[in-house]
Amino acid sequence: MNLIISETKSEVDETDQKSVAAELERVRKYAGKHYGSVNNIPRPDINRKDFQDVSQYVEAKRLYRENYITQAKKLSKEIERLDVLNTELCRASKQKQDEEAIANGTFYNADELEYLKIKGDERAALRQEANSKYYEANKEKLKRKRDIKGGKEIKEKAAKINPLLAHLVKQKEIIKPMCLCGRRCEVVMKGGIKKHATDKVKHQLFKSVIRLIHYNRRNGRKIKTVIDKINLQLEDYKKVVRIKRDDKSFTIINKTDKETIEYYNEQCEDMDENITHPLRKSYMKPVEYTDDYKVNIELLKDRVLNLKFMN
Repeated sequence: MNLIISETKSEVDETDQKSVAAELERVRKYAGKHYGSVNNIPRPDINRKDFQDVSQYVEAKRLYRENYITQAKKLSKEIERLDVLNTELCRASKQKQDEEAIANGTFYNADELEYLKIKGDERAALRQEANSKYYEANKEKLKRKRDIKGGKEIKEKAAKINPLLAHLVKQKEIIKPMCLCGRRCEVVMKGGIKKHATDKVKHQLFKSVIRLIHYNRRNGRKIKTVIDKINLQLEDYKKVVRIKRDDKSFTIINKTDKETIEYYNEQCEDMDENITHPLRKSYMKPVEYTDDYKVNIELLKDRVLNLKFMN
């Protein structure tokens, strides 16, 4: 049998949609007429008497079946290719027509324009209704976000004026500075922190503890182990005792803060307090937090700080 595709294929302008559609229809009719399913191959016009040997007869039938399946597959692929090409040409032709109609103002008629306007108004109303419901359900959350945004803008302005005060701006307010030892003071001012560090016993006690912790962690010891040991030593050094004076019995702490400062300072040598132990590599992977979680954390920080410093 000869190749069916070469016999049926004619000269086709594959850039013209009508020509491609006509060729597609012709190939489909030919395939439907001469080739059916490969699972139901028609009986060949081959007779046993035309062959001297039975093996030649069997081979002829095998070749017929093989050629039938090959030609059916080729026709199927050609139909599929022409179908895809026809679809692409139809889309390109329709797009060109639409562009010309839009340019000429004839793409929609009056009824269609009115329909589109009604649908557009309906979508706008639904969108407005959905936005209103969302606002009512999340009013407080949206207000807090606006407050945070406003606070960040003020903080940026404060950073340009005085970088040392930028971290003190919270929720459109400037909090009163507080030292790490727990006393309110002008810690951002050189004069204020210098005077506070030398005159205030609480600050000296705080610094002596930090210094002792840094000293004991020079070789990378765990901070919990160091602090637990310091607390145990302090329990033996500083105790609540009962004394009797003027025929009255009462309890006092046997060591003052100044004596405790001397006790801590005697346990460590001179050292640069800005240089601490080498940091160990973290064994925990950083967590990716959601935007809502970050917003809630910012709100919580602002509320706690405002309540703490405004009372």
